[in-house]
Amino acid sequence: MIDGVDRPARRLFLAGALGLALNGARSVCAQAPSCQSNAEPLGGIFFDKSGLIVQRGCDGGDTAQREGWYWLATSVRARPEINSPWPFTRDLSYEQVMVQLEIGQTGVFRRTPTKWTDPDDFTRDQTIPIVAAMGVRNDGARMQRFYHELRRRNWMAQRPGDEMTSPLFRNFIERARDQEPDRNTDGAILYGAGWNRVKQAEGKLDDVGDDLNLLVIFLMATVRKPNDEAHCAREYFAKRRPENYGMYLGSYRKEFGTDWEGKVDKHEMCHRIDLGRAAGWKPDEDCPPILGALRWYFRAESEGSPGLAELYKPIVIKWFNPATATRKCLL
Repeated sequence: MIDGVDRPARRLFLAGALGLALNGARSVCAQAPSCQSNAEPLGGIFFDKSGLIVQRGCDGGDTAQREGWYWLATSVRARPEINSPWPFTRDLSYEQVMVQLEIGQTGVFRRTPTKWTDPDDFTRDQTIPIVAAMGVRNDGARMQRFYHELRRRNWMAQRPGDEMTSPLFRNFIERARDQEPDRNTDGAILYGAGWNRVKQAEGKLDDVGDDLNLLVIFLMATVRKPNDEAHCAREYFAKRRPENYGMYLGSYRKEFGTDWEGKVDKHEMCHRIDLGRAAGWKPDEDCPPILGALRWYFRAESEGSPGLAELYKPIVIKWFNPATATRKCLL
């Protein structure tokens, strides 16, 4: 589902660009899921036998995070500001995914319907993309169930100890609910979050994990209840985010290819890129630091789905690109 209309989807395929004609629909359950293969999956995303996004090897521990990440991006890409719909369709609709992740109609979620089912293990990191996806897709009833449970827990995520009480998370959730954020805190807290991420990543080319949810929060502040202060905070993050290993994967792939079997570990990849940078490798063209962070996080060698990074490319180029700043902000 890439055009904002829920419908039964056919087997993942590249729409038009490859000029392929399909001779009828095939169920993903009728064949080996892509996550059991060491080959590149179509669209760069691994799915399990249920049609849910997983790691290569079928690990579904982060399925809820990946699904929220996917549905947020596909919805935003279809907006007029981006106008670049994801050219792949998949077996499950948004609703068919969400009924597997929400436990009944309780507003309580699980990482995946198999194995990782304990609701107390559903972290803040899992929560943020799911909430964003519900927001941009105007999934009001499910959002209200979530919100009711969140308030019942005194603004704590399902996993005990994961707070969502700070203005950063409260304003994010208000935007997802299509409500105005607290303008007394919004811009300053977003700027502070960007500043912290920049400082954490300085000199650490491998430090990319915390970029994901911050990107989701900034993206919600861009497409839902935007304001000048939030815009400048986003531009600060986009301009100041340090470079990372993912910005060099183009040069790396030209020399070493892509290891879909996971034989090359992270240490060796970092060493090779360090040598390449010393030899004159330049950051990949059209790869801002935030896109590089996503490419490194979702790289094939970490059993990830690289398509989940490319899914965000036009979004990052539009709104998180140091080369396309549009306003004069104190940065």
